Amino acid sequence: MSDSGPSEAGSGRPTQTLLAAYAAGTLSEPFAVLVASHLQMRADSRAYAVSTSNRERWPRQPLRGVDQMIAFMPLALRSYVGRHLGALEWRTILPGLQQCRIARDAHAEASFLRCRPGKAIPAHTHAGREAVLVLQGGFHDANGHYGPGDMAVADGTINHRPVADRTGECIIFVVLEAPVRLTGRFGRLVQRMFGA
Repeated sequence: MSDSGPSEAGSGRPTQTLLAAYAAGTLSEPFAVLVASHLQMRADSRAYAVSTSNRERWPRQPLRGVDQMIAFMPLALRSYVGRHLGALEWRTILPGLQQCRIARDAHAEASFLRCRPGKAIPAHTHAGREAVLVLQGGFHDANGHYGPGDMAVADGTINHRPVADRTGECIIFVVLEAPVRLTGRFGRLVQRMFGA
């Protein structure tokens, strides 16, 4: 497994492109915050693993309020959220799937997604780049498994159906360049109904 998660299993190219753009300083703010947060979580995880071997770094209790969310956020994300979001306002977008929008600009939209254990996000592809950072819990898709601190990157070449781990709630920080395009029978029906 790489520093980014299972990127070699199919999503390696978009992940490497995102990391290279971060290193070059060419990412928009939300994407740069996501990569910086990933790097901070990976560094924190490694430092913690050296100091203790039997306790988990990332607690598994459900997150409810802003204070509990902040406890799981790396510094870069905490600062970004503090500048753009007053209070967490979760809205249900599908049963078992909630979204909290953080910020939107001409280049990207940033939000949190919260998935109940075992919940699948509908199959989708992308009109632009999507980058995800796992804050709590985990999920898997055709490219592998992603846990706290892992980053998954997708673009129009990837059609996937992420599924939250059954062991606990999954909370991710998501940055999108463009809306996702739902695929599969259910997704096409929803997009026709709502003009998405």
